[in-house]
Amino acid sequence: MGKITYEFIIDTGEVFSFDIDPNQSKNTGQTCKEGSSSWTSLSYHKCENCPLKPEDHPHCPVSLDIEEVAQNFSALLSWKKAEVWVHTEERSYHKNCDLQTGLRSMLGLIIALSMCPILSQLKPLKAFMAQKLLSQQMKIYCTNALHCRQHLLSYEHNFS
Repeated sequence: MGKITYEFIIDTGEVFSFDIDPNQSKNTGQTCKEGSSSWTSLSYHKCENCPLKPEDHPHCPVSLDIEEVAQNFSALLSWKKAEVWVHTEERSYHKNCDLQTGLRSMLGLIIALSMCPILSQLKPLKAFMAQKLLSQQMKIYCTNALHCRQHLLSYEHNFS
């Protein structure tokens, strides 16, 4: 699977475009670009089941991956209307929706492709995600899978 491009055309005329390469891992958390936000620090609200150690990974891989998206959309209201395009090598998908719907789809893919040792287990779903990027069923499936994974890890931790 090749590059996936998300394009957000907001009703104000602003356009945001993000390229996601499913075959290229972005951030490990071991290094970060100059000027990364403080909330990308691994010690800032670290997940309970995160196996990464701050001395080895000063930054959360997921936070570094979504930082640019968060900065671009931080001043916009989630209910703003947008025309969201998702372009893959095979086809293009289009939906008129609010920003949060389009962002939820893109962030789900970015998070699954991240170098997070927990959430990267969703990586095999990337082909399915590319076909159903803006569908409600996929959002529900990923959310349920994540919750199930967290419960399983919590269950395993209590008995180990």
